[in-house]
Amino acid sequence: MYFIQSDGTYLYQAEKIGDAHQWCKAMTERSLAAKQSVVVSNTFVRRWEIAPYQKLARQYGATFEVIECTNQYGNIHGVDPKTIATMKKRWQQWQNAQR
Repeated sequence: MYFIQSDGTYLYQAEKIGDAHQWCKAMTERSLAAKQSVVVSNTFVRRWEIAPYQKLARQYGATFEVIECTNQYGNIHGVDPKTIATMKKRWQQWQNAQR
């Protein structure tokens, strides 16, 4: 959502990915603090990337669940197949992590 422009178009900017992640966490916390349900859809590859969201859920007493997409889905970011293959190799299943 961070990359959705005011006219509704999606414009991914790789150099702003750090800002996008900070924004996502801030919006998640704001929503949880307001007792709203939250769904974070992101390309988490490593457990440490998911962990801050679990911590926020605990902090606000929210149920935490990870839903892993295991099929082939489109790539709206224009990421080349080689990079996606690298991400797949780095993948860590959440179920194996301590909850």
